[in-house]
Amino acid sequence: MVVGQNIAGVTAFAETISNQESIIEDIYFEKNNTKISEITLEQGKEETITFVDENKEDEEAIVTLPELTKLNLSETNSQLDDASTVNYDQETNKVKIVFKNKEQNIKRTNLVLTTTDSVGNNQERMYAKVIRQDSQIYTSKPVTITTTSSENNKQQEEIQKNEEDGESAQQSSTNSESSNSLDINSLNKEQKNEVENNSNVDSTESTSVKKELQDKEESKIKRVIESRSNIDANIPTPPASSTNILDYFNVPNLGNASNAASVNDDYPQSVTINPNSTGQFGVMWANTVIDLTNDFDMSAYVYMYNPINPEKHGDGLNFVLQNDSNENKAHGQTGWGIGTYGTSSEAKIKNALAFEMDTYYNGSGSELGIDVIGDGQTQNLQKVNYNGHIAVLETNKDVSSDYASASGIDTGHGGNFGQMTHNNVQYGTDTNPVFGNKWKNFKVHWDSANQIITYELEGFNPTNYHVSDLNQTFGGKLVRFGFTGSTGSSTEYNLVSFNQLPVAPVTVFYKDIDTNEEIADSELLTGKLGDSWKSEQKDIDQYEFVKVDKKTEGSFTQTAQEVTYFYRKLLPKVEVKKSVDKETAKVGDELTYTITAKNSGEGNWNGTITDKIPTEYVNLVSGTTTVNGEKVEDNDV
Repeated sequence: MVVGQNIAGVTAFAETISNQESIIEDIYFEKNNTKISEITLEQGKEETITFVDENKEDEEAIVTLPELTKLNLSETNSQLDDASTVNYDQETNKVKIVFKNKEQNIKRTNLVLTTTDSVGNNQERMYAKVIRQDSQIYTSKPVTITTTSSENNKQQEEIQKNEEDGESAQQSSTNSESSNSLDINSLNKEQKNEVENNSNVDSTESTSVKKELQDKEESKIKRVIESRSNIDANIPTPPASSTNILDYFNVPNLGNASNAASVNDDYPQSVTINPNSTGQFGVMWANTVIDLTNDFDMSAYVYMYNPINPEKHGDGLNFVLQNDSNENKAHGQTGWGIGTYGTSSEAKIKNALAFEMDTYYNGSGSELGIDVIGDGQTQNLQKVNYNGHIAVLETNKDVSSDYASASGIDTGHGGNFGQMTHNNVQYGTDTNPVFGNKWKNFKVHWDSANQIITYELEGFNPTNYHVSDLNQTFGGKLVRFGFTGSTGSSTEYNLVSFNQLPVAPVTVFYKDIDTNEEIADSELLTGKLGDSWKSEQKDIDQYEFVKVDKKTEGSFTQTAQEVTYFYRKLLPKVEVKKSVDKETAKVGDELTYTITAKNSGEGNWNGTITDKIPTEYVNLVSGTTTVNGEKVEDNDV
């Protein structure tokens, strides 16, 4: 696409389609069951359109969105049926639709579109592409998308209204001047502006209207920059990231159990796990599982702080890998449970490994493996400062099924909390507490070969933890990851912001279809989450390609993917020649026949050579048959 000048707020451009692409009629876009060639998107609003594919052979399609148009993936997924799946690559702004039902003649997929901030009107094009069995690329007719801001629409309405009212305003200018003797000081700012604007409806009106519109645009831009939505003004802005949480995570509705977590509208890369209020727990989980037989990395930022009462914090955050049967509905308790743990009679997360960032001391009976603070009573009762700790716990073995019993319930020694055994403990200090009024980087690396997970919270040493048995810890190799957090009688804000998410590799195999053995080195494709990948068929000596198993291209996800190219070994190409040592012979002469067989292939091979001797006048001389110079029995030939 070649972009030209921006004329009156509308982008003028020329677009060409390559010789390898053809525009076709059987893929197109609809709205309300009617084909569309244009659509208007208003800032802050969403529009649902339908992509239609009438070709039965198509297995997937790519929709290319223009720059100012975005896909609301979570809303799109909520409208999907079992007939298709949708993947969205934010960096390329492309939507991949995979059709599951290959027998369906007409395939329809709803797409929920929105637009980014736009000061003026802009026009851009959206189109879809498919690649069919003839390897040809086919393109839909483009749909023109006009993006407009709600403020712009209001301004256009105001301009139109002012133009319509201008003539009558001029005719009543005398009355207008009289009306200006009103006590302007008694009016509010908006009323003053209105009176002042209406007092000059002569030749200067168009100038004042333009000035007013310009001021409103500047005000709008400023509001967008300063907008904080549901992040409290006391919390620093999270680090910049292109990640949209709802593309990869969900904040589940837990029914009667209230989940305090919420996605932040103004910073979509972040989630508030807990607001700064008492007795809350919050959880968020990845939409897909990751395979622990592959390495993975994750990087995030965490915020744990109570700006209202900086000396009293509780209870912290957990990063959790889990294979609980409740999947993304799994959760634990408020307070001491940090959204992960619970006793035998309470909800808790099973088959889990938690990296704990704990900001509250529960008491000596509860915090096993933690140094006793003061007389061992809780921070809340003892009135001592606690700078927090980090530790690792396996919920299947390190969390007791019952309450701690030290000194009884409600004594302050932890008897009214669960009992937990902490591993690999590090402590916060006065100068480096676990909490703080800043976003702290948090990194995770999983070494699948050695089954070692490494955690690192900014300001603390990296922590290595060896998982000796995946089945005992997780009940398998597939886990879901996420964050949990809680508050109790002490509170804090607990937030998470992501900048790097785990992504699984794609393994490409090359195998013999008859033996299933690898005939060439496998390849490991890696990339960022959502990036596109493409595998390649190889030319392998002495083999011919037969078929490929699985898709040959796609997008990187949190789940490992495999592609296998199958080949069949070529049969040997044999050349056979026969010669005789005499051109003419007399009766009684011996003739030596030489048969040469040449195999163009490699390795050993077996074959049978048959030669018919003219029996009427030629007899085989016994014991004269050789193969490669070595004598063999006559009947072996």
